[in-house]
Amino acid sequence: MAKNKIKTSDLVVGIDFGDTIFHRGVDGNKVENPRALEVVSYLVKNCRAVYIVSKVNDEQKKRAIKWMYNVDFYRRTGLRRTDVKFCAERHEKGPIAKDLRINCFIDDRPEVMAWMPKDVIKILFNPIPDDVVAWKQENAHIVESWTEVERLLL
Repeated sequence: MAKNKIKTSDLVVGIDFGDTIFHRGVDGNKVENPRALEVVSYLVKNCRAVYIVSKVNDEQKKRAIKWMYNVDFYRRTGLRRTDVKFCAERHEKGPIAKDLRINCFIDDRPEVMAWMPKDVIKILFNPIPDDVVAWKQENAHIVESWTEVERLLL
């Protein structure tokens, strides 16, 4: 996959929350993906803007907010509460990205990338391979770790 041609300082990055920043541990609790908050912090410092854009229902939203509080998310990443956007459906992420002028998006779901504006750099975080093909996202950057995200963007 070719390296993106946008300077890091010009990036406006959107990041999914569930299964991207955190995943469910063996005990069912949310566990931060290794280096996720560290790399998000680097992105906040080096990119034009960074947003969390996550599809949640009301209960998931409450749990996400509680998790962010418990891990000191805002202090550790440098994001502000206003940089976190929640929506009810995956297809809503595309219009949110357009409104925020996001030009790079990181998500685990190829379906989400199908709704993104065409010029967005798409980074799929540990996607299900069959979903990549089903949603025709073979041209997206596929990464397995936040270290790979860091290498790709920074």
